[in-house]
Amino acid sequence: MWTKDERKATDGLANILGSRPSGRAFTPRKKKRRAPVSIIDLSIMDALVDDPKLPFGELVKSTGLSPKTVRKHLELLLETKTISIEPSLGALTDSGKLIYQLLVAGRVGMSEVRRTIGETALTHHTQEPPTKYMLRMGSSLADVMTKTRVLEKVQGVESVTISLNREVLVSTDLRHSLIRKEIHKLEKERRARLN
Repeated sequence: MWTKDERKATDGLANILGSRPSGRAFTPRKKKRRAPVSIIDLSIMDALVDDPKLPFGELVKSTGLSPKTVRKHLELLLETKTISIEPSLGALTDSGKLIYQLLVAGRVGMSEVRRTIGETALTHHTQEPPTKYMLRMGSSLADVMTKTRVLEKVQGVESVTISLNREVLVSTDLRHSLIRKEIHKLEKERRARLN
């Protein structure tokens, strides 16, 4: 979410979804953007939603921008962590394994998490509140539940939340709609300034 007012944005999102969040975590960007996210930035993001590994030439072609402009904006988006590389799960039916997202709140180290529940991939973390977002592979739903209960008892862990909802990771329609809504809003603001 790109916002200046976290509380207002959280309330708005909760209103849309019809559910209050169980917790919130905010990550400060390492480098401040000199300007807010632009229509160009959003166009690049929209083009990458369906295929994050889109070759650079195809990205230039799909956005209609010059290679220099795309490179400059893409580098800034990655540098400021406006966008980041996240795993995208596909169909898991043939793997025989269950891959799930795990959120651990509290001041516990990854070494302790791995010692407790086994191999886990850290995908993102926040400092305040201290939260780790991870992917883990389990052999069954029983394995997922057992490992989660064990992890909840580790010193420094405040809460553990699991998600088997792949839509959280792969819903491109939602991503497109959010990006395009923001583009429409910026275009409307620009037209209002010009009139």
